[in-house]
Amino acid sequence: MDIINGVVKKLGRSLSLQEKVFVLETAKLKYKPEFLINYISDQLDELKHDDLKERKITELPSRSIKSFLNLTASVESLGLFNPLSLFEKGYIVFDSNVKNTTRSTATSYSWDIINSPDIITSGVNILGNIQNLIAIKIYQFSIQIVTLNASNVITMLIDEFSSDSYSFNQDRKYHFMFRPEPTNAAQRAIELRPVSDYTYKFKAPISNWDTFTVNFGNPENLISFRPDNSTYVLSDYSGEILCTRVGPEISIEVFYTTSVIISGFTTNDPITDDAIIKQINRPEGFVVFVVSGEFVLPNILYSSISDPIIGLEFTVYFNENRLIIPAEFTFLKN
Repeated sequence: MDIINGVVKKLGRSLSLQEKVFVLETAKLKYKPEFLINYISDQLDELKHDDLKERKITELPSRSIKSFLNLTASVESLGLFNPLSLFEKGYIVFDSNVKNTTRSTATSYSWDIINSPDIITSGVNILGNIQNLIAIKIYQFSIQIVTLNASNVITMLIDEFSSDSYSFNQDRKYHFMFRPEPTNAAQRAIELRPVSDYTYKFKAPISNWDTFTVNFGNPENLISFRPDNSTYVLSDYSGEILCTRVGPEISIEVFYTTSVIISGFTTNDPITDDAIIKQINRPEGFVVFVVSGEFVLPNILYSSISDPIIGLEFTVYFNENRLIIPAEFTFLKN
């Protein structure tokens, strides 16, 4: 009845029996009420001068959703009564190790969305249709340990879609709300569990988007995160490889054990040193003991490097500060 009342208010007139039946059938589509009210009203408004008393509902002309949205392809009439036939899903994992470092800040993470099968080192890949986005679902994930307030709630906003979002108060918008659950001390992280089976449905499809930027609130104040990577240099330490931080500080702790991934290490002779370069840059990384920003690479001797580049700076990613967000996207089929 809420849809019928919304259509009546939108049109400024009462509805005939046939029109009410049409509204109820169309309302079966799994869209937000605001979208359905606008869509149905647009169709019925074209018929307001017609005499509908003797017409059956099957004779009512209707435009497709994509026509209503000025999209190029048509949606078959089957989609009206079988909404699932209109949709397709895509899955993306947003990893802070491949975020856009230029746009990302202490309070936000930003990624480039690239529709390509090629392997990339900055951004995330998605193949197929990435237009006409209608819904996003976020699964459980973890963040680095932050201070929680009494509400024990954390919110997340997608900047690109902030105009279509919820309002926590006049200063804070959000798309998703989570209950934080601290993990054990060894994991040094907080699990974020979405409130219920949480899917955000947009009021109208998003036609184009090529970036994805998120920030978090506690619940209304922006949360600042420690860097998840820093710049290091390598040196000889009594025959072992010592990595010394020359970039941003990662942790407020002086002594701790953590896992790291090294990227960008090379030598003056990469052909001869191919094996050791791959070993140091290995994707599974290392478990290391950090002391005042320094750590020794386990089980690798400095002498195994034939021609090191003195003072070479490379990147070390700290998994305890790493952000990985698994997401499900729902699109209208082309």
